[in-house]
Amino acid sequence: TIVIAVTEAARREIRGRYPQEPDWKFHLIPNGFDTTRLPLSEVSPERSLNGKIVVTHVGSLYPSTEPTTLVEAVQSLPPEIKSRFKLRFIGHIEEPRYREALLQLGEMVELKGFMPQHEALAEMKDADYALLIQHGPINIATKFYDYIGAGKPILATVHPQGDERRLLEELHAGWWAGDRDVEGIRQLFIDAAARG
Repeated sequence: TIVIAVTEAARREIRGRYPQEPDWKFHLIPNGFDTTRLPLSEVSPERSLNGKIVVTHVGSLYPSTEPTTLVEAVQSLPPEIKSRFKLRFIGHIEEPRYREALLQLGEMVELKGFMPQHEALAEMKDADYALLIQHGPINIATKFYDYIGAGKPILATVHPQGDERRLLEELHAGWWAGDRDVEGIRQLFIDAAARG
């Protein structure tokens, strides 16, 4: 019998549960992305003209991706920096309290709801940054691979010991702050504004 995991953290976790088994039984086959699903779109003139830094989150918001720490951090930004961003959330929001938290950001946030996958991926391609929120240390969100495949720089609020943080660093795919680190997330956005 062989055990196959899709993240190194999951492989280590499973391996640790069965120390009596030989190491060769535990394998890693990482996920990837499907290049045929990713649109090759140009930046829309509308977005280019409004001068905002567009940060887009594609996917559902549920307990492992809840946005309350992100909202707290973004609310604490200096007004001149805060006004430069537009945060777009595409997908289902599982709990009303997550929607209420995001709506506290006022004009800075745009909740687009569910849309067909090809439209959501086109919106992602049209953004300046892809937003990744992940509180768990073991799993890697499917959207992470879509973001990588789209070539979008990622702003991530992730578990500091998670595989998403490790892959972000190894692939030089973006910048991260700890998922519960309000000051770190705040600085993540200040640095993004400085990059333009």
